[in-house]
Amino acid sequence: YYVYQTKITNNNGSLKGLTMYGDAQNYLAFGAKGNQLVVKTVKDGNEQILFAESLPTELPYLRIQVNKGTKCSFFWSNDGKNWKKVQLPSNTDMSYLVRWDRVARPGLIHAGAENEPARFNHFYYTNE
Repeated sequence: YYVYQTKITNNNGSLKGLTMYGDAQNYLAFGAKGNQLVVKTVKDGNEQILFAESLPTELPYLRIQVNKGTKCSFFWSNDGKNWKKVQLPSNTDMSYLVRWDRVARPGLIHAGAENEPARFNHFYYTNE
């Protein structure tokens, strides 16, 4: 049981935010891309968008809460204090990221062009 979060400090066309990373072909990403807030998974190289809506604030705080090691819930905030849950059909199960030779790793992600960088204020990780 743990939580990790960040604050995005720039806006452009790249995806930037939080990840639960297995490898380049298997990961979860939660972040801002242009004017959208996005939750996506990549499994065996196949991308699936679980959530995409207009960005509620230009520079959001983002948080992922992980329960039982692989069940993820997603939250955003304007101020880092009042969190709003992203409504998905259920907690996202990321058990496919746990492989025989590795565990899923929480962290920051940038997916985009070099001239559209990701900038973050902080990265916090807390056991609950």
